Amino acid sequence: NFAPTQKLNSPDLVKFRRTLVQGEWHPACDMCKNAEARGVESMRTTWNKVITNAPITEIIDPANVKFLNLSFGNKCNSRCMTCNSESSNQWLEEEKFIWGRTMIPIKLDHTIKTNTRLIHTFFNATTISFLGGEPTIVEEHLEFLKLLIEHRDCSKIQLQYVSNLTNLTDELIDCWKNFKAIGLTVSIDGYGKV
Repeated sequence: NFAPTQKLNSPDLVKFRRTLVQGEWHPACDMCKNAEARGVESMRTTWNKVITNAPITEIIDPANVKFLNLSFGNKCNSRCMTCNSESSNQWLEEEKFIWGRTMIPIKLDHTIKTNTRLIHTFFNATTISFLGGEPTIVEEHLEFLKLLIEHRDCSKIQLQYVSNLTNLTDELIDCWKNFKAIGLTVSIDGYGKV
C-alpha cells in the first residue's frame, strides 16, 4: 500500500531534514554545497527563490505541502546529452556502452488509486512540477491531470514541466486550460555547429 505521509516522513528523510534544521550540510547536498562555495548558483539557491516561507522541519505535515515534484518514471523519446538513464530510458544502452553499467528501467506505481491518494493527501499543493522521463508521452501523467481536475479547483494550481515538448496534444492543452498557469523548461539538444 502506498502511504504518502509515511514516505514523506520516513526515518531517512527525517534524519536528512534534521541535519538541515541544525544548519549542517548533509552529504546528499554536496553538489549544491560545492557550487555555492565556488560562488555559483545552486539548485538550492534557485528553489529558495521560488519557494519562500517554507521553514524546514524534521516532520512534515502534508497539509503544509505547497509544492509537489512528481515523476512517472524514466520513459522518454529522446536521449539528450545533458540527461541520463534515471530520467530517460533511451540512455540505458548508451550508459552500458560508455560505463559498462546497466540500470534497471524505472517504473513507478501511479495507479488511479495511488494518484487519488496523492491528490487528497497533499490537498493544499498549489504548484506541481513534472520531471522525466518525458511527461507528455507517459499516459499516467495525463490521467493524473484528469483526476486532479476532477478532485480539485485547478484554477489555483500552477503546473511546471521539464519537457522536450515533442508530444503536445490537443487533449493535453485542453487539460492545461483548467490550471492557473503552466511553466515550461524545455530540453533541446543542439545539432551541427550548435
